[in-house]
Amino acid sequence: MAFHHSLSLRVASDMVLVPRAADGDEDALRALIVQDAPTMRALARRLMGTDCEVDRVVRQAFMIVLTSLDGGEDDARGLKMKLLQHTCRESLARISYLDVLKRREDG
Repeated sequence: MAFHHSLSLRVASDMVLVPRAADGDEDALRALIVQDAPTMRALARRLMGTDCEVDRVVRQAFMIVLTSLDGGEDDARGLKMKLLQHTCRESLARISYLDVLKRREDG
């Protein structure tokens, strides 16, 4: 029964998943991650030019966005855009951080 429940959440829309994730439903949260992480990873990889920090960037972007959800319609409508925006921000921040570290080591 739990498998069927999880499977049905995989094909559910953000309008269903976001309020459930905001209420603490771990299956809904997992479904959002499975659904959106590949696109976020591809974006981070493209921006950073490497795989080495992609997981960290995607994890941070998810944490920022998902902890700010209140479950409203606006959250559901804008979820993908927010996730991609924060993936960009976190990627650029990580690039800057790594650049500073490299300068210190070279310096």
